Amino acid sequence: MATYTVVVKSVCPGGEHVTLTVKRDGAVVRDFPVTKTEILGTDLNWETVLPFFLREVIKHSGATTMAQAKAAVEAASWVF
Repeated sequence: MATYTVVVKSVCPGGEHVTLTVKRDGAVVRDFPVTKTEILGTDLNWETVLPFFLREVIKHSGATTMAQAKAAVEAASWVF
């Protein structure tokens, strides 16, 4: 299972603009610029982001059948 980490790469002097580095298993996926307002003001819930997590689990498990995908999803966990 892949491990995603987020590191704060930089913050502007005013503190509003932040650049995050997203890593997958320690390898940089990309730098992601956001604002403090976007992070704190976004109305996301688990139902909004769950499809992303499910897709990533299935994709990175190498599942090629529904049974394999089901097993991968049921074995997955996320800690926040």
